[in-house]
Amino acid sequence: MARVFKPIFFVMIPTGGTYHPEGSFFKASIGTETSNEVLVYKVQLVVDKKIRPRLTLSYDYNSRQFEKIIDAYSYLSKTYDNIPDAVKPHLGNDQDVTKDYESFKKHE
Repeated sequence: MARVFKPIFFVMIPTGGTYHPEGSFFKASIGTETSNEVLVYKVQLVVDKKIRPRLTLSYDYNSRQFEKIIDAYSYLSKTYDNIPDAVKPHLGNDQDVTKDYESFKKHE
């Protein structure tokens, strides 16, 4: 069974260039995977505006990168859960909600 990830929306989190290449990002997404449209949370590494496929990610301990990933997961989950069920099947694909996330973080 081929697994194709189709992100619904995502947040870009700078890696800080500590452990990963300068200017790289974590792309934290909620989307569907497999022909059964299973809802998943996925983190991918983006380097030079390209997703690095089939990569096992590591997170720099001292910069608390993983905590940032967990925070993004919480935001994306709450955002998705607040969408009415009748609307969810009609959501677009690969919508960048980074600015909304950053605004939310400033007002916490």
